[in-house]
Amino acid sequence: MTYKLNLSIVIATFNEEKNISQLLDDLSFIKDIIIVDGGSTDNTVKLASQKSINIINCKKNRGLQFYTGAKAAKEDWLLFLHADCNLNYNWYKNVKKFIGMKNPFFVGWFNLNFDSNSISSKIISYWANKRSSIFSLPFGDQGLLINSKNYIRLGGHPKIPIMEDIALIKKIDKKYIIPIETEISTSFKKYAKEGPLKRSSKNLFCQILYFVGIKPEVINKIYNL
Repeated sequence: MTYKLNLSIVIATFNEEKNISQLLDDLSFIKDIIIVDGGSTDNTVKLASQKSINIINCKKNRGLQFYTGAKAAKEDWLLFLHADCNLNYNWYKNVKKFIGMKNPFFVGWFNLNFDSNSISSKIISYWANKRSSIFSLPFGDQGLLINSKNYIRLGGHPKIPIMEDIALIKKIDKKYIIPIETEISTSFKKYAKEGPLKRSSKNLFCQILYFVGIKPEVINKIYNL
């Protein structure tokens, strides 16, 4: 399978051995894939090294990891992904269409779905997509497609361990934040393990802390409790 996309994909990883191989297999036709690993202690790097991709070692800090990967990218557009995601089978067609609009200020995001059929997963994904549409506030698990020059102009992801996605989105004029007409699926394991209500409440609480000015380093400690 070969598709011409002027696209670099940047993936931040930390102990993602259960997810990384599947994602990289799905992206095998993309020439420029950069994994920025935050010091994994499992087989993430070993598995990734079996593919023809660029692997960069970095401090565990997702904002820094994404920024580092973007600096190493070769193409005109950047797609930032979390390692536990999977893209809809025809995602590349919609990304190509998005890039084909030739507006370097447009920033794209995918509609969120979970790898679960539970009612709670449907409610959470529904709210995530509504929030993104109404408030132009997509989060990192929905992917982010952005022109590389625009990314640099905006200063890229801040080098913070959490809320790096919101911090970047806040720099972008809302009229340029546009949905890509396809889905991205992500793992529901963390919600299932902690309980959907508890996990959702923690996420919302951390987001509120960020918006009222609490330092990301403090929020990160709360998030990982």
